[in-house]
Amino acid sequence: MKTHSGHAHFRFQPCLHRKACRRLCACGLQGMDLKGQKLSEQFCLYTLSIAAVVAFLVGWIAGQFRLTLFTYTAGTLVAVVLAVPDWPWYNRNPLHWQPVRADAAAQALSPADTAAANRKARW
Repeated sequence: MKTHSGHAHFRFQPCLHRKACRRLCACGLQGMDLKGQKLSEQFCLYTLSIAAVVAFLVGWIAGQFRLTLFTYTAGTLVAVVLAVPDWPWYNRNPLHWQPVRADAAAQALSPADTAAANRKARW
């Protein structure tokens, strides 16, 4: 689709996103648990700290700032690979939610929702 200025205009399609999320949840990939998030953050922190020290030493010994940047960039990429994907070791402690009770779900409806449901039931 083109706009009046001739540039392409793309629209976000949320239904595709929802379908992909449902497929991932059906496969068991539901995201990190809380302990996994902490572990991921620690991996990232330690990896970036070690990369900074190594990059500084490599740059100091070689006498090249460019080599320092390349070394730190490599360490950052390693940190991203360790911390960002949802690796299986981040899902070892899943949360077990209680099932929804029917009486609790009925109490959660507001009076306006109940009135709207009654009107729909009459028709």
